[in-house]
Amino acid sequence: MLKSYWGAIATIGLMALCVSAEAHTKHHHGPRHQYGNNPPAPATLTVHEVNRDVVSADGPKGCQGAHSSNLPCDAVSAKATEDQARYALSQASAAWCGVAIGLVTFAAAVFAACYAKKAADETRRSALATVRAVNATHKANKINLEGQQRQLRAYVHVSGAQVRNLHQRTGRSVVVEIKNYGSTPALKTRFRMGEHVREWPLQSILPLPSFVPTGSSPLPPGRHSIMPSPVGDLSEFEEGELRADRAAIYVWGEITYEDIFGENHVTTFRLVCRGDGLLKGYMHATEEGNDAD
Repeated sequence: MLKSYWGAIATIGLMALCVSAEAHTKHHHGPRHQYGNNPPAPATLTVHEVNRDVVSADGPKGCQGAHSSNLPCDAVSAKATEDQARYALSQASAAWCGVAIGLVTFAAAVFAACYAKKAADETRRSALATVRAVNATHKANKINLEGQQRQLRAYVHVSGAQVRNLHQRTGRSVVVEIKNYGSTPALKTRFRMGEHVREWPLQSILPLPSFVPTGSSPLPPGRHSIMPSPVGDLSEFEEGELRADRAAIYVWGEITYEDIFGENHVTTFRLVCRGDGLLKGYMHATEEGNDAD
C-alpha cells in the first residue's frame, strides 16, 4: 500500500512535468493553433486573393512583379509550416509523457507486488513463529505436568527379602517385603512370584508364575506389605549343591499397580540367597531381572 502511494505521487509529478513542458513550448512557439488537435490546412491563397488583402497608401497594388508577389505568399506558407511543426512537437511531448506515465505506473505496480509478497512472507513467518511458540509452551506445560506427576505418584519396590527356617530341611519359606516409596497411594496392587533352587551362576530360564490373589486394597505411601511363599523340600543333591555354592535359592516375580493419575506401572525383581547369605538367609538382588518404571 505504501509503494502504491509513492507510485501515485511519482505519476502526478510526471504529469505536472509534462504540463510544464507544454507550457514552456507555448511560451517559446506561441499558442497552439486555433484548430485544436487538427493540423491547419496548407495555404491555398492565389496571387489575386493576396493582392486583394495587400494595400498601401496609394491603394491596392496587386502582386505585380516577382518581388512584390512572392513576399505575401511566402509569409503565409511559413506561418502554416510553423503551425504544423508546433503541433507535431506538442503531439510528441504528449506521447512521451504518456510513455513516462505508463512506465511509472508499471514500476509502481511492480513495487506494490513486491511489497505484497514481502508482507505475505512476513505474515507466514510470524504465523510459523506463533505455532512454534504455542508448541513450545505446550511441550513445556506437558513436561511440567509430567514432572509434577512423577513427584506425586506411587513407587512400589521390594524393600527386603529373607529365607526363613533355612537350616531345616522342611518348612523353609521366602518372605518378600514391598513398600510404597511414593507420595500417593498405589491402587490395584497385585503381586506374583516364584521360588526355587537353581544352579549358580544361573543358566536356565525362570518361568513367571501366576498372580497371587491379594485383593484390590490400596497401598498407602510409606506402608509395607509382606508376601510369604514356601520353598519346598530339597533333595540330597540340591542340599549338597547349596553347601558347595554351586546352587542358590532364587525368588523372582513382579508387582503391578496403578497410580492416582490412572497410569499403570510394573516392578520386576529377582533375588538370590547363596554363599555367606545361607548362614542367616539374607537375599540380595541379582545383576539382571530387576526393573521398575
